[in-house]
Amino acid sequence: MNELLRRMLFLPEQASAHARQVDALHYFVILTSMAASAAVFVTAVVFFVRYRRRSESDRTPVVKPRFVHEALFVGVPLAMFLLWFAIGYPQFVDLQTPPKGAMDVYVQGKKWMWKFAYPGGPSSLDTLRVPAGRPVRLLITSRDVIHSFYVPQLRVKQDALPGRYTQTWFNADRPGRYEIFCAEYCGMGHSAMLGELVVMPAAEFDEWIAQQRRGLAQAAD
Repeated sequence: MNELLRRMLFLPEQASAHARQVDALHYFVILTSMAASAAVFVTAVVFFVRYRRRSESDRTPVVKPRFVHEALFVGVPLAMFLLWFAIGYPQFVDLQTPPKGAMDVYVQGKKWMWKFAYPGGPSSLDTLRVPAGRPVRLLITSRDVIHSFYVPQLRVKQDALPGRYTQTWFNADRPGRYEIFCAEYCGMGHSAMLGELVVMPAAEFDEWIAQQRRGLAQAAD
């Protein structure tokens, strides 16, 4: 069902557990909204047929709704909005609270590129490599204007602000290559501010970063 709804709504693939949770809330909001809209439409048609004006002498009666009706009309939509909030807010808090032991990566946005730096090295432009199945914390800032780090397949989006750090985290559970976008209009080259997230098997990532650090150590000698 998840895959069917994802394809029907033209959503990108899900490369993390967080992506599946966000999509589940998305499906719930859309399905309940469609059900409510259908109920309103059917009710309008029934009332149109049943209470239509049948002659020139028909007059609309004065209707005084009962308190219980007004409470239902207000209470039911409010309850649905509160339910959506109750599901979505813990997801937001979880995304802003990296687990202990998460691997740090420093992210810097600049017109019009992304720079990534690992504590202890290395650093790279526009390509972020991470291990699959491990939490990764991103410490994000900007050198110029407001940017926004966005990976659709992870359902992760976090603003990059000049003069301060923001953070988010993810745990990509599917090796592969995923596009990184800037989701905040930042100037003429905004659409070209693209990067790539490379999710590698954990052992392969460990070998890669060890090799990079050996190369940095040799270059420093």
